[in-house]
Amino acid sequence: MDVIVLELLEVFGPGSWVKISEQLKTKTPKQIHARWRDYLRKDISGKPWSFQELARLAELHKQFGNQWSYLSYLMPGRSPNSIKNQVNAARRKRRVSVEHQMLWGYLRNEECKQHGAGNDERVLLEGIQEESAVKDT
Repeated sequence: MDVIVLELLEVFGPGSWVKISEQLKTKTPKQIHARWRDYLRKDISGKPWSFQELARLAELHKQFGNQWSYLSYLMPGRSPNSIKNQVNAARRKRRVSVEHQMLWGYLRNEECKQHGAGNDERVLLEGIQEESAVKDT
């Protein structure tokens, strides 16, 4: 279905959701627009989130809260919906990995070392904590 939508987008262009839905007959213009906005746009990354992206998201979310569109603006390549889903997934996890706990502030740096977090993660976490401390002053 996505391939057909992308082909129709080339013919009609973004914003022609009614024309595209008339061609598909199984999706509404709103559904097609939402799929394009959140997944099919060329500037949206479908790659798994890297540790650095997760760390940046955790810090930005702490600073700006649930402002998904603004967070998306600060994190090019990620849609507001993808950012919202990532934050909510982190909230839902009962038994989270040490990496997730580090990112979302559940463990202090000393505890990260005890749990065997890799040196790269510790260095990144320390940098985030230092940046946060500078902003707080």
